[in-house]
Amino acid sequence: MLSTMKDSTINVTLTSPPYGAMKDYGSKEQIGFGQTYDEYLNSLVNIFAVLHRKTVDTGSLWVVVDTFKENSTLRLLPFDLCSRLSGVGWLLKDIIIWNKTRTLPWSGRGQFRRIFEYILFFAKSSDFKYHVDRIKEPDGLKEWWVKYPERYSPEGKVPSSIWTFPIPVQGSWSKSDFRHFCPFPSSLVERILLLTTDTGDRVFDPFAGSGVVLAH
Repeated sequence: MLSTMKDSTINVTLTSPPYGAMKDYGSKEQIGFGQTYDEYLNSLVNIFAVLHRKTVDTGSLWVVVDTFKENSTLRLLPFDLCSRLSGVGWLLKDIIIWNKTRTLPWSGRGQFRRIFEYILFFAKSSDFKYHVDRIKEPDGLKEWWVKYPERYSPEGKVPSSIWTFPIPVQGSWSKSDFRHFCPFPSSLVERILLLTTDTGDRVFDPFAGSGVVLAH
């Protein structure tokens, strides 16, 4: 699909790649399963390097990733990607913690239950689109606004770097037949698009996942 796109035509990419060898998608050309960790990283970097060329100068890249264990070795995927993507032109602007509040049940010696993932926020240039006033939070400002009005904007506070968006309920208690390892909450996608896009912009998800980005 990327090969059919012209350069400088994507405004924002929001995606979550497959996590190494954790899932077999049944394709001979799949990324992660059947590859060594270095091969997997190289595959991801190659894709994001092409995306850099396809992205407009004011565009950004948002990658939702986490660490994972492979053969008892903890793979630091978020940090390895940060290091390698800088080498293909992406500028790391921030790292956000996404508090999912729940996860699939599991047990493992030497590892606690994980209820968060990392959101890596990259920009193509220093002139990236960033409408932070659209996502400011007015809650809890009343008392401080009266005492110290010069410190706060009437639109509210800039959100912290910890975002709480529960993943949809799945399993026996779900009201839907939908199943995905970690689907994006619609509200998470909405926040990123409010922050980084305008009407008519092109948003891309090269891995598609549960399709929530496409639906927006």
